[in-house]
Amino acid sequence: MNEQDLQNTHEDTGTPEPSFSPEEGVPETEATRLPELRIRPRQRVLSDGQIRRIHEASLALMERTGIQVNHEGAREILHAHGCSVDGLRVRIPARVVQKALETVADRVVFYNRDGQKAVDLMEDQTWFGPTLDAYDYLDPEHGTRRPFTIEDCRVTAGLADALPNFTWTMTIGVASDAPPATADRIVARQALTYCEKPLLFCCDNLQAARDIVEMATAIVGDEKELLETLLLFFLHLSVRMRLDRLDGVSEVVWAPESCLVPTLEGFFRGLDLAARLNGFPEAFPGHFQQYVTHWRIENLAALAGQIMKTVFDPRSDERQVIEDHLDRHVESVLRIVASGPAGRIAGNLDP
Repeated sequence: MNEQDLQNTHEDTGTPEPSFSPEEGVPETEATRLPELRIRPRQRVLSDGQIRRIHEASLALMERTGIQVNHEGAREILHAHGCSVDGLRVRIPARVVQKALETVADRVVFYNRDGQKAVDLMEDQTWFGPTLDAYDYLDPEHGTRRPFTIEDCRVTAGLADALPNFTWTMTIGVASDAPPATADRIVARQALTYCEKPLLFCCDNLQAARDIVEMATAIVGDEKELLETLLLFFLHLSVRMRLDRLDGVSEVVWAPESCLVPTLEGFFRGLDLAARLNGFPEAFPGHFQQYVTHWRIENLAALAGQIMKTVFDPRSDERQVIEDHLDRHVESVLRIVASGPAGRIAGNLDP
């Protein structure tokens, strides 16, 4: 077959003749396009049996030997949940550990300042970002090693923001030229100011954490955005408190509505305390109550459904139980919240 025969064949069949030069190579078609390959090598050090034995040994160690807990408030919390406290030593029963593990989310999601999902920690997904707490800094201009400074916090935060393969950031360094009592707030301010990616931070105490969160709130948005974020946490908490396992280890069950009253009451008490400690208006818990009750049931149920899809693995038993009860749960939450700031009502509870 010569060149003229090839041309006639294309003319007869109506098939367009591919146009390419030797320099361009073979054009891509459906037949030649290769599927996308996602090769992720895995290295596994321990078998399932070894992991199980380590876990069982850890449970026995915490229950028999215990751990030293120096924080008095932490000891009180552990004791309230069934742990044995002897001075600074706390012995944690296996059932307490198991119940705590059951509350851990299947995934952790970080959102950026526009409310878009930035990091989704689940299964074998990998995300990159810088580490933190560097005491020294290798000056790129002079090639010398020196103590980390506040200015270095600004530079590294800006660099982390510019690097496209960094999806999250940390405060990176400990500023040697900042007062020790406030150094953690200062470096967090630099990171929040010069980087818009999700921030993971460390601090010295609870008050420092409150100050950093307050700075983030002031930078990110107004009270409405704070209410929206708080609503996501509130809905997630209300669902979590209704999940349980028979005998602590068997099938997942949905707890009765009566457990919602103390849960929501405790939430609003905590919200009131947090508002007073952080300088929020005293009426803020009431604002949040009004904000929740102004939602239409169908819209709030749709929002709760999106949260559950984000948090729970679709193959998990918890996800199926939640889907079976979520609409009625949202109706109950709205009714209880509408009854008062603490969410307490007498009677009128579904079994």
